[in-house]
Amino acid sequence: MSEGLMASQLERSLDPSSGYMEFDLANELGYQEWRGMFAELGVKACLFNAYCIQKDDSVRVSQTPVQLHLFNHAMYLSPPFESEQFYVEMTRSRLLLGKVYFAFPEHIPASLMKGYKPKREELSLVDIWLSQADGSHEIYSLVYEASIETSRGTYQISRFTV
Repeated sequence: MSEGLMASQLERSLDPSSGYMEFDLANELGYQEWRGMFAELGVKACLFNAYCIQKDDSVRVSQTPVQLHLFNHAMYLSPPFESEQFYVEMTRSRLLLGKVYFAFPEHIPASLMKGYKPKREELSLVDIWLSQADGSHEIYSLVYEASIETSRGTYQISRFTV
């Protein structure tokens, strides 16, 4: 599915041994699996201290805390625990791909990782590819924890705590 889509620039900020799960968000089953994963991980897995917008080889970082809300018709980024206002709406018709990156647990050999479901504490980054009206793509990256280097400096992002 990721063929033809721009590469996430934030992947390079991850540990090279990180794993990922990929979801075809344009497909009904892929979107339901995506929603199911977040439902299984709980509300804390939907809370982030930063998000980034990647477009045209640029990365804009916002250190605004956000919560990801997932519905049948769309996903929303809102202030944490807010239910009536949002910053970003990602409608289903624009969704293409979702990737969830995580650290491999040290106690499990890589050969046994197939089908592994990471724990919330192991997650590092979520990338969501969206289509634009002009045919281009953009990526919304939701950051659990990372050090992100941009032309404007280095951002140290820590996990959201309640």
